[in-house]
Amino acid sequence: MTDRRPVIVVISEDDASRARIVESIARWFATDYRIVEVAAAAVAIDVIGQLRDGNGEAALVIAEQRMPSELGTSLLGRLRDVLPTSRRVVLASWADTSATPTLTRASLLGEIDAVVGWPWSVTDEQFLATIGNLLADWATEHGRYVESTKLLAEPDDPEAQVLRDTVVRWAVPLGFYDVKSEAGRELASRLPGRTELPAILLPDGRVLSRPTIGDIATALGANTDLSEPFDVAIVGSGPAGMAAAVYGVSEGLRTLVIESSALGGQASASPLIRNYLGFPAGISGADLMTRALRQAWTLGAHLLIGRYAVGLEQDADGFTIALDDGSTARTRSVVLAMGVRYRKLGIPSVERLVGRGVFYGAGATEAPGVAGEDVFVVGGGNSGAQATVYLARYARSATLLVRGSSIDDVSEYLVEQLHDRPNIEVRLNTEIVEARGEGRLASLVLRDRAAGATEERPAFAVFVLIGARPRTDWLPASVERDERGFVLTGEDVVGRGGSGEPVPTMRASVPGIFAAGDVRHGSIKRVAASVGEGAAAIREIHEYLAAARPLASATTR
Repeated sequence: MTDRRPVIVVISEDDASRARIVESIARWFATDYRIVEVAAAAVAIDVIGQLRDGNGEAALVIAEQRMPSELGTSLLGRLRDVLPTSRRVVLASWADTSATPTLTRASLLGEIDAVVGWPWSVTDEQFLATIGNLLADWATEHGRYVESTKLLAEPDDPEAQVLRDTVVRWAVPLGFYDVKSEAGRELASRLPGRTELPAILLPDGRVLSRPTIGDIATALGANTDLSEPFDVAIVGSGPAGMAAAVYGVSEGLRTLVIESSALGGQASASPLIRNYLGFPAGISGADLMTRALRQAWTLGAHLLIGRYAVGLEQDADGFTIALDDGSTARTRSVVLAMGVRYRKLGIPSVERLVGRGVFYGAGATEAPGVAGEDVFVVGGGNSGAQATVYLARYARSATLLVRGSSIDDVSEYLVEQLHDRPNIEVRLNTEIVEARGEGRLASLVLRDRAAGATEERPAFAVFVLIGARPRTDWLPASVERDERGFVLTGEDVVGRGGSGEPVPTMRASVPGIFAAGDVRHGSIKRVAASVGEGAAAIREIHEYLAAARPLASATTR
């Protein structure tokens, strides 16, 4: 019988070292993974090629750095194109400081996913935990989990795409079923009559027919009761919002988080964040924000998902937030942490194919589905570069389209990765003028803005990241904003004709309302900065609430 377990490959030219690594890994992972030993770097690519040709999946490759014939970083760099989605790990001694520049460069170029130290023993929990985390990332990315929830839909339904992306970002094990496939047809045959697609099948057997995000969140038990007032209501669940939630609830404030769509905001769509403190190998935005959500929920934060804030009123007791379904939430203070939403290209032929090959966002959910295809990314900033590098792990080719004449705003390590990958092309002075395809994207018409020439290129998917704008049009005029809609806070409020008295840094023009993260005018558009602002807003709220009158219970009003 063929062994269908995914493979962990261990490459070391020292027999004793290799045996110790294999023994350590086998104790935890041999039940679910097959372990393959490679005793010579020279044959590693041939061995792994045979695994691939035999339909074996290599989940993880571990290579010793100091091998006599070749450095582990060099070997794993060559393996990257053979196994683009496998996790690649270098085993190095922490005392080998001379290897640091090589390891750093390999990490920055995406040739390796992590550096681990030698296990002190075959039961070294720290070593095994690192390996376990990498395998968990790979397994999640490849859908190797027990599905708790199923989504049945037409394959190119944009409504289903939004639901799929949102639920996956909630860290709910979701299985997607194409209604035209054999498995999809079998699943559809068991649905109640008049069920409309897309349909969600819940773990308890309930079926949601063409649900909204709010419907799914309520059915999964995420949404809270709004009958009692809150000390602080946070609108938005990105890094700023979740930081405010964690600090607020942990410091005794009754805290509500209101999120209209995907928990984690734009950050949860980032394929890999490499510069966040404490994660030397980087961390996906979805993983980071899922951890933050669990932390806030464990501490006691209340969640309201799939509901838009559409109005905000103040009275002598506090604030009332009006929601799109007609309900309201009462609170003593408000943190505006809505972040921003993506700008659209505004080309009719492009907008017609949204969800059918055209995506606004980084493509974290869609990436495994573009294997062997030609994809494009539009955007000249870090987000566009990150998405291109990530998609190139799966796609046959990934082309970054930049309207400007340079990518000077992109971080240096990302520029190196863009130039290092042979299947990445960077096209400057280039824009999309038309998207073509019947039912889904088939090609893009590109124009060279300098020469004026156009060409048609086959395209399986295009991911657009061209900046964003804040969703602040629902706020009252008393909450001052700049010309682009970003909320003014602190000294910017004073500078716009305020009383001249010192204003707390995160406080908006209305006492009791604070802004943090990307929605705030002058904020630094970085995850770590947003986290800091969310925490700072809670400190200022404590000072505000200490001087404010208690809010009457919503049940007694």
